[in-house]
Amino acid sequence: MRRCHHRILVPRILWIHKVLM
Repeated sequence: MRRCHHRILVPRILWIHKVLM
């Protein structure tokens, strides 16, 4: 479960960072 959450969390952060930039 933790792995699945992390797998979704990482792309989400990258996407947010890209939007902010």
